[in-house]
Amino acid sequence: MTEESKNSLLSLLGLARRAGKLAMGRTRAKAALHSKSAEMILLASDISGALQREINYLAANEKTPVYTPGFSINEIYYACAFKSGVIAVTDKNFAAKILSLVK
Repeated sequence: MTEESKNSLLSLLGLARRAGKLAMGRTRAKAALHSKSAEMILLASDISGALQREINYLAANEKTPVYTPGFSINEIYYACAFKSGVIAVTDKNFAAKILSLVK
């Protein structure tokens, strides 16, 4: 992922956060997965292996895609004003745009 697309993705996450279309944090992301409102899951690159395995397992059960775009928890904090390593995107349009930037 280029630096430009990474910055675009972080800006888009900030916009989605302000729009209320993200479930940030382990607990909220798990709740979004269980309620089937999560369109996709984004993981920070520096989360623990145990958390990554847990989220991957839950997302696989709900058939929700999981991506690790390569940004850290601190980068998410600067973009969204919320320190989190797990983000559930709950809006189809935001998820589609994020997917175009991730791939």
